[in-house]
Amino acid sequence: NNANTTARGLNSGNPDLDPEIGRTYSGGVVFQPVFLPGFNASVDYYKVSIKDAIGSLSQQQIVNLCFAGNQDACALITRTPAGPSQYDIRVRPLNLASENTKGLDIEASYRFNVEDLLAGVNGVFTLRGLATHYISYTVNPGLPGSIVTQRAGAVGLPSWRYQASINYLNGPLSLTATMRGVSSGVVNNNFIECQSACPASTTDNPTYDDIGVAAATYFDLAASY
Repeated sequence: NNANTTARGLNSGNPDLDPEIGRTYSGGVVFQPVFLPGFNASVDYYKVSIKDAIGSLSQQQIVNLCFAGNQDACALITRTPAGPSQYDIRVRPLNLASENTKGLDIEASYRFNVEDLLAGVNGVFTLRGLATHYISYTVNPGLPGSIVTQRAGAVGLPSWRYQASINYLNGPLSLTATMRGVSSGVVNNNFIECQSACPASTTDNPTYDDIGVAAATYFDLAASY
């Protein structure tokens, strides 16, 4: 009604919160061939789903959702005794979100005596490799018109993390070389997936996945005696 309105945000806890509920599924295989003693490899798949995840809304999100007709959001807004145009907006944790992730964990190692390959040369070599592949990681705020965020492949959660090392041990002498790195990613990997018909406001949240960060690999060397 074009009237000046005063609103204040009240941040608090929520004694009515329910526990988050998670379901985890995983399975894997281990490979230890008899024809290659000292070699081990494994691949594990996992899928985790969390419902009633705890999250919170900003003051502006609460107002926007109430204006759109969301009664749960309207319940967080109350008029104050000071006057009809003054409001309290209660910002507190809610069971409103869901999270889903799935991926792969890969590991391999090989340990052997150098003398088995080169007669007269002592020492033990150990090779090891680790990798994690995030297939997907989505977060759904759980509100009408909300944006489902795909975090896998974005900065902070690259699609691939990997590490490989080689170690030579001979008595008191130890030499180690390590390589670790991450795959390339985008700055923000949001995409729109409305639970109901998309409101016009979602056009203000376009997908932008063309601003990226290059892959990076780091090498470390260590020696001790």
